[in-house]
Amino acid sequence: MMHTHTDSHTSYAHTQHALPHTTHSHSVDEMLVDIGDDLVDYEDDVAANSFNIYRAFLHVFGRDADMQLIQRIGELEAVLDTLLQGLPEATQAAYRARQRSDAHAVGSERWVVPAAIWNEKSFQATLDGVA
Repeated sequence: MMHTHTDSHTSYAHTQHALPHTTHSHSVDEMLVDIGDDLVDYEDDVAANSFNIYRAFLHVFGRDADMQLIQRIGELEAVLDTLLQGLPEATQAAYRARQRSDAHAVGSERWVVPAAIWNEKSFQATLDGVA
C-alpha cells in the first residue's frame, strides 16, 4: 500500500535547501531531506541491506510504520514551519522559493511512502536470481 502526504507549505526535493544555518532549523531540514532520500532509496537499501529510516520504522512499528513515519514527518514539518516563522519574511520567501526550485521531480512536493517489503530475504534473493 502506498501512502502520500501533501503539505501546502513545504515541498520535498532531495537536496539540501538554503535554510539559514541556525543549528536547530538546519538539523530539522536535514532530517526531512534524509527521510525523503530514504523513502526514494528504500528498495535499494533493502537490496543492499543498508540502514534506512523507513526500514527501521517497519521493524519497530510493524504494519503501523507508514502512519508512524507520516506522523513524525508532520511533527518535523510543524517544527520547521515554526522556526521559519521566526525569520524575516524575505528569508522565509527565499527559503520557500529555493524549495520550489528544488522540487523539479514528479511527486517531489509530497511524501510517497513505498510499499513495505515484509520478507527482505526473499526480496534480496529475487534480485540475486536465486528465488
